Amino acid sequence: MIGQDVKLKTTRTNDNRSYHISSKKIDLGIMAIEEAFDKQIIKNNNRNEGIIIAFDESFLWEDRKKQFELNLPRDARDKRLQSIKSAPIKLFNENYVLSSKELHEQFNIASQLLDAIRKNQLKLSEVFDIDKLSLFVALNNLFGGMHGLISHNIRVYYNPITKKLEPISFDSNAGQRLKQIINYPFLNDDLEYQKKLVEKLELISNNTYLNQIIENQYNKLDSLSLVLSQEFNTATMDLSILEHNSNFIKKKLYPSTTLKVNYVKMNPNKVFLQVKNLSDFPVVISSLTNKKNTPLSDSISFILDSQGSSEVEFAINNSFKEFFSINNVEDFNYPKDLEKLQLKFKTLGLSIYRSCNIIPYTVEVKKDLIEQYKKE
Repeated sequence: MIGQDVKLKTTRTNDNRSYHISSKKIDLGIMAIEEAFDKQIIKNNNRNEGIIIAFDESFLWEDRKKQFELNLPRDARDKRLQSIKSAPIKLFNENYVLSSKELHEQFNIASQLLDAIRKNQLKLSEVFDIDKLSLFVALNNLFGGMHGLISHNIRVYYNPITKKLEPISFDSNAGQRLKQIINYPFLNDDLEYQKKLVEKLELISNNTYLNQIIENQYNKLDSLSLVLSQEFNTATMDLSILEHNSNFIKKKLYPSTTLKVNYVKMNPNKVFLQVKNLSDFPVVISSLTNKKNTPLSDSISFILDSQGSSEVEFAINNSFKEFFSINNVEDFNYPKDLEKLQLKFKTLGLSIYRSCNIIPYTVEVKKDLIEQYKKE
């Protein structure tokens, strides 16, 4: 608990007499001390002198204030003013930065990079230190700090040495249970970032990693919980949230079903499959194998986006014919032999390959057939 000595002075104007109330300690309760976004936070994190920027929230909050004042429903908010695409770029420690020619130039570069991201002119991996950004996003998911990944809560530091942006944690409201993987805004089609994110999610959801964090920080967290409980009866250190979030991430990385694979056709040289990605991450499709993981086609590295669908072709090799004891594909016993085939794949960013079965048919919606069905 924090107390503060407060001295109060009161003057009576009707008889020109004044008196003092003696100093006394007033219990102010638990206070929060938050580091400001200035050169000190940069120094404390062992970074070179640089600038910190964000998206200005003033348009958003002024619009909401107007909505509340006029007693209007939520849908009365102006989408343009709520959109981060309309927000000015905010510069912290403005007077100091703009008075320095070098820092002013850094601001010009950094603000253009941030603006290019929201306009989808550049990818995250082209602008950010991708290792730091992917780890930041992964840790926000582990600790349930999804609020810190909202676009208007973004705070970034421009590193003048690497010439890359780096994320600064802000307003995360950690301690929430995950219901979905929360990503960084302005993701677009950035496979390099998505690969790195999967690598970091696998790292931080590992039981060893999580247990080490708890072991290293437990005494400090327990002490802080004890202090908080003196004022907030519900203040507890609920480690089950970390366990839940860790397991949730594992399930997303290794879902029970990642791909839906349908057989389309076969010719003397190739097998054609329709592949649908049911997961939240891109998938690398590798080859056809038997159930002992023996390759039966040439290897490929076809990347299928999250929720994407595509027809994929596989060039069959001699191993295919030897495995099925056939001289040509006409001897392939369809659909019975198809049960012996599997598709080998992995989630982009993971090292472990997995296999899935192939459905021996595909359902193609043919417009003329549907129209004929409607007529009948």
